[in-house]
Amino acid sequence: MKDEGLAEIMQTVEIRFAFANKELLQCCPFVKCRDFLSDALVHVAQGCPPISIYGFHYDKKIRPILELDETIMLVELPSNVEDDAIPRAVELLARCEKLAGAESVTTAEKVTGWKNRTYLLRSPKMWSESPTMVSAYTSLIRLCERTFDPLAGEFEAMLIDAAGIKGDNDGKYIGAAAPIMEKLLTKDCDKISFDNVDYAKYNTSTIHNYTGIYSWAKKITPMQKEKAA
Repeated sequence: MKDEGLAEIMQTVEIRFAFANKELLQCCPFVKCRDFLSDALVHVAQGCPPISIYGFHYDKKIRPILELDETIMLVELPSNVEDDAIPRAVELLARCEKLAGAESVTTAEKVTGWKNRTYLLRSPKMWSESPTMVSAYTSLIRLCERTFDPLAGEFEAMLIDAAGIKGDNDGKYIGAAAPIMEKLLTKDCDKISFDNVDYAKYNTSTIHNYTGIYSWAKKITPMQKEKAA
């Protein structure tokens, strides 16, 4: 499944993501730019119009519907990323999930019979409860193409050290988010969940560009701007 003409920001590491459902059907095209996942998530969770932005299209009446009570993600690794990125990501996500008090932690399995190396991750629903959380989720997975110990040391310092290994966008995003990540996981995730924020009132461009983890860290999401006004 793919959308022709998908316009994505260049990524140093081209890990790609796609939502799947409990029947293990791919719900949307694989994307490098994680903001497309936020667009699809809001469409399913809050009934905003079908998504059509930058060549990405998702309509839950046409394509399989992604899950909201569990986060099921296909992760496709490019040739320059080793397989050990996945167990590292599972450890990092589990550390986050335990901080958040989630009832379960992420598991991963390699998908056979696919053209490219692809893993299926099954994670708690917390990662699908807002655009900011799915952005954090995929950013943390991408961070794990670096070699570091996700269980070592104090949480914020571990993230900052891992982010600083490379001076790319992934490092920039997690480096900015590291000081607020624990608070996001333990307190703010509920405040910005679909239960508490009407994301459908924002247009797709706003969701796409201003609800990710970097925007939250920089306090430029529409929710934060409204609160500050």
